[in-house]
Amino acid sequence: MSCSSRRDLLLLLAGVTALTARPASAGLTARPNWYPRGVDVALDGAALLERVSVEVRRRGADAPIACDWPATTIDTPTKHLSVPCPAVGPRARLLVEERAPGVVLLSFDLGSETPLSSQDGLALTAIVAGFDTGVAYARSEPWWVRPVFFRQQNFAPNETQLVLARRAQDTVALLPLAAGGAMGFVRGANVPVTAGGLTMALEGRAPWSASVVPVAIVTASRSPYEAVAAAYRAGIEALGRPGRLRSEKPYPEPFTRLGFCTWNSFYEEQTTANLVSAARAIRASGFPLGFLIIDAGWQKATGGSIFFQKLQGFGTDEKKIPGGLGPLVKTLREESGARAIGVWHAMQGVPGGVDPASPLAREQRAHLWTGASGTLIPDPTSAAGAGFYRDYYKLLKDAGVDLVKVDFQNWNESHVAGRLPLFRALQQSTHNLQAAVKESFGDAIIHCMSMGHNLMLGLREGNIVRNSLDYLLPEGPLGHRRHVLNNLFNSLPVQQVAYPDFDMWEAYGRFAPYHAVLRAVSGGPVYVTGDPARQDWELLRRFVLADGTLLRADAPAVPTRDSLFVDAGAARVPLKAFTRSGASGLVAAFNVHEAGEAVGGSLRVADVEGLAGERFAVREHFSRRLAIVGRDEAVPVHLDGDQAALYVAAPIARGAAVFGLLEKFVSPATIASTQDDGTTLRVRVADGGTLGVWLEKPARTVRVDGTETPPRVVDGVLEVALAPGRAHDVEIAR
Repeated sequence: MSCSSRRDLLLLLAGVTALTARPASAGLTARPNWYPRGVDVALDGAALLERVSVEVRRRGADAPIACDWPATTIDTPTKHLSVPCPAVGPRARLLVEERAPGVVLLSFDLGSETPLSSQDGLALTAIVAGFDTGVAYARSEPWWVRPVFFRQQNFAPNETQLVLARRAQDTVALLPLAAGGAMGFVRGANVPVTAGGLTMALEGRAPWSASVVPVAIVTASRSPYEAVAAAYRAGIEALGRPGRLRSEKPYPEPFTRLGFCTWNSFYEEQTTANLVSAARAIRASGFPLGFLIIDAGWQKATGGSIFFQKLQGFGTDEKKIPGGLGPLVKTLREESGARAIGVWHAMQGVPGGVDPASPLAREQRAHLWTGASGTLIPDPTSAAGAGFYRDYYKLLKDAGVDLVKVDFQNWNESHVAGRLPLFRALQQSTHNLQAAVKESFGDAIIHCMSMGHNLMLGLREGNIVRNSLDYLLPEGPLGHRRHVLNNLFNSLPVQQVAYPDFDMWEAYGRFAPYHAVLRAVSGGPVYVTGDPARQDWELLRRFVLADGTLLRADAPAVPTRDSLFVDAGAARVPLKAFTRSGASGLVAAFNVHEAGEAVGGSLRVADVEGLAGERFAVREHFSRRLAIVGRDEAVPVHLDGDQAALYVAAPIARGAAVFGLLEKFVSPATIASTQDDGTTLRVRVADGGTLGVWLEKPARTVRVDGTETPPRVVDGVLEVALAPGRAHDVEIAR
């Protein structure tokens, strides 16, 4: 037998051993794999990644350098693996570090600062061991993300920002990172004699260099939700905390109430006459509006399509809004009754940047930078760019503006392309904007067209991020269905760093209840658009208390475990999502089948992760159907085309389950407090309406604010009528 054949046999045996004889001790171990040459990594005795390989492409090189790993076995569990890569350099090595239980950081140490190729400067390929099926969160544009379902790892699409891989016993999350100004992406890889793997590549798309490159976070957990949460926690930490988690930032006060945005109302015709007419229509409805946003088209800019306009000044378009912004804001506040007024602007002022021939360009020259095709944008190379926004926001604040919606954030990719490392330039722009917003508006900002990792891993300030492509794009029923699916899936990664904004919507037409259920469980802002005279204001009152306070779920809804790896657009099953409100669970079910066919399935209270209790009263909002079930008992779900359902699961304790006000979507949020000694149930309700309570034994007496009222049972639920506009104390003796 030749030496090379003997070596290959030894490598083969080592690879087999690595898969069959895992140590039981906690920590990382590694073994070489036979073909193609790679390293198998195990965590806590279970295979995690197989055939890990690395390629480094230096700037100007014709081909990458592949690591030819030494046949070294590390059987003693450790928190830090270091595997030399002599082909790249004498000190180059792959670093694998267990940062927390089930959380692994993959890095590569080049040994010294090294200039790297703009494309695939460093690429790490691996197979997720035991992969069954996966969801890739891939960029559909540089600013939007959508879920892509795949059954082989090599089918993962380009520019994926997060991978969830289901295995027999757990879920693996893989989050690419950034280094040296380059941004990490995942894509499918063809690995010989396998069903494929995943490549994590760092791309600067401009000259960049690095010494130590954090490539990706890999987490493994029995909970897919914890796997994602742990990945973002560790990823932000590994990058030096350029951003903060959602839980570390306040929820912005203006979005505690329902709002209105004028985009679908008038598109770019944001004129004084149009805006004031909308405000008056809102006031005529009697609805207690929280905020009103003036959308794109109000600014002083060159003509033509909004995508190519250039900003000429910080003021208004005098033909559309001749009196200026201040008088308009004052009028809109008075006429609409809105507590807060906001305005739209793009990251660049308008998408085309600042008009080089305008006085504004001369006034702001210290804060501007010339990008591709001569576009002038706020400086993405330093903190000087923040000066543009500070000056802009001084004018907006003086005009009485309370919040901003900042759009086209990742549009800056086209402006910095080939000139600056992608991640560094976009993150600097993000931080410049955030610093200025914090000074003028606190946390009152909606980040929009910003689902790239520059914001997702670098969101220091602000806690609202648009979560999907625009409402009604594409148009027609298919657009509605995809809008629901994308929002619920995107909620899982976005909510790690901010409350997801499911976008404005039109509260009229046959899809209004469909979208209402989606927003009810979003946990984030709710705001409508379109014709104010056509809004179903009674439908919208199901979201709020009498004073306009939005009844929000405790956390943004995410797909249930049995929905998480299923493309409900193709399969005839409901797409289910869960969240909680106090002690109760909420399950929203949607028919998103792309052909519009009816779907069927079931839900279980156990679908609501972390909900305490053993027996529950489950009530559907629209049909009023009631079921008394254990946490693992199935409740049938049938949905016709483009139908949604909303279930409240209230725990049964001492023979009673309290739903809250039945008119409201998030009914448990209307419960201020409960006390129950087994004989008398006392409920403090935040507002008027119909209190719903399920009782195992009939009520003997019901008192509202001390006054007795006859018990009334409808569809198995005790209903107690409460006068509108104030809180009430209800006593139920049984």
